[in-house]
Amino acid sequence: MSKFCDRDFGVDSLVDKIRADRAFLSFELTPPLGGDTSAFCAKIKSALGESLDSRNVLQKNGDSQAISTNAPQRSTPQKNALDKAEISKNALQKKATLPNATQVKTLSDTIDAFVCTDSPLARFKPSSILSSIKLQNALDKPLICTLSMRDRNSMALCGEILGANELGLRAFLSLTGDPIKLGDCAESKGVFEENSLKLARIIRDLNSGIALNGKPLASPVSKIYNFAVINSYSNNPTSLATKIKRKLANAPICAFFTQPIFARQSAEFLLEALESAKREVARGSAQEGVSQEREANCQTNKDTQIIFGFFPVLSFRVAVFLRDKLPGVYIPQEWLEKLEGASAKGKDYEREVGLELSRRVWEDLHNLCNSAPKIHFMSSNHIELLREFL
Repeated sequence: MSKFCDRDFGVDSLVDKIRADRAFLSFELTPPLGGDTSAFCAKIKSALGESLDSRNVLQKNGDSQAISTNAPQRSTPQKNALDKAEISKNALQKKATLPNATQVKTLSDTIDAFVCTDSPLARFKPSSILSSIKLQNALDKPLICTLSMRDRNSMALCGEILGANELGLRAFLSLTGDPIKLGDCAESKGVFEENSLKLARIIRDLNSGIALNGKPLASPVSKIYNFAVINSYSNNPTSLATKIKRKLANAPICAFFTQPIFARQSAEFLLEALESAKREVARGSAQEGVSQEREANCQTNKDTQIIFGFFPVLSFRVAVFLRDKLPGVYIPQEWLEKLEGASAKGKDYEREVGLELSRRVWEDLHNLCNSAPKIHFMSSNHIELLREFL
């Protein structure tokens, strides 16, 4: 299939990294409603280019000032201090050869991909496909475009995916979609022809050269990658495990993006549930009479990974919103109590308490995944907040 866009945004290598035992970080973007999207892209691109060292320098300067507040001031000339410094040549050489992980300088070096939302919580936003194409070209990073079955039927979705393929957009996060009643378009009606399983099968068939109507495509598409979503919590954990197994058996999946994780136990359960589901699907596909499609799904999904959702909660109001409005999310009671108490002491203190709680989860995810976690960072477009955790 000829392309209007021949640029390689590194989608294939991105998927290889996700499937391997390597750290991965994506950042969620929700295009602004109205205004100049180019200005939004420029703001994100500017943040990507900022040095991560600048925050550390500011922090060190602040710590130094705080420490020296009560200390007696010295007037020793800088030249004398340098003359007396006991820094050997070998020490300098060691400092210059630190591991690559410590040489990351910008957010751009840290973020592997962006995920563009599709009117989350049924709140009206610009087209996720068109926005993803623009963001991918502007930021020169792979975009994973969110698509839901809520607003379009299968014919529209299949056609849009084909069109996006010609413009270099090849990775999609398949969703059923949030209920219309949660959003701000009360007069709209949800389509919900089926759930996200059908959207995953549409992508599978396009990769096999078959359109929605069962007819062969005139020429092959560039490889399309499908991602799925899973809740991070359920009152019935068995239902979560069942959903993972059903999605693995349905179609190829690169990875599961989870809703925000706020407890280590939730992350542990999802990792165990995924591995258990892989084993069950593999046993099922080994039985006689199983379709070739299911066998192919099993083979492809043996490397399917979990990408943990991470949402820093910096206020009691946001914690309550996530608890009450975001399905499949669990906020520990400890968080609610600490943030509510901190809110009475001022916004700055409340923010620090929220950062401390969120950093614990960040560290738990790193420790749980042997310091090579796969994390999806969500913060309502506040990309600068990521610097607090790097």
